[in-house]
Amino acid sequence: MKSKITDELLRQIEIAAMVLHQADFYSEFDLAEHFGNSVQSIRRDMGKLRNMGIEIHSSKGTLSIDKSINLNTLNDILCTYLSLSNNETIRNLKLIQNKFGDNIIYYFVKLIKAINEKRFVIFTYKVYYSEGPIERTILPLTLSRIGKTIYLIGYENDNPNKIRHYLLERIIKFDFPNIKSKIKNSPDI
Repeated sequence: MKSKITDELLRQIEIAAMVLHQADFYSEFDLAEHFGNSVQSIRRDMGKLRNMGIEIHSSKGTLSIDKSINLNTLNDILCTYLSLSNNETIRNLKLIQNKFGDNIIYYFVKLIKAINEKRFVIFTYKVYYSEGPIERTILPLTLSRIGKTIYLIGYENDNPNKIRHYLLERIIKFDFPNIKSKIKNSPDI
């Protein structure tokens, strides 16, 4: 079972992801309702995010993050969220950040939630042997690190006989339909 500190840190990262993905959309009250916490807890979380170097502020009742998150802070946040050692660097992070901008945290959060809830992910992927990008639908099983590169591993088309891995840096676009897999048990990878 996760500790309270871990739950708080994960909530703070998710708050940053949501606000980066939709600036000037959420209020402190919206987030309190979403997470089932008090507005005071959300304000404390925002203070802790500012201490991490994330400039989150409320203006006219909605939240925004004033500037892009620097690569070192982004690496620390994602390593924490992925339960990696903070002193490690994700090698392909700059390529992924260039592709998705500040929405990168949002996509990592959505991927982890899709893995935990056994929900499908649809993405467009660039392969070297193909003329154009291809679209894949997978049941994500895990994000795995080989060396300093992160891969998305999952069942293609919900077929346990088709386990595939994809370099995150080659993914062009994500879609997260709210569709659960029919597979009850998946391997721990």
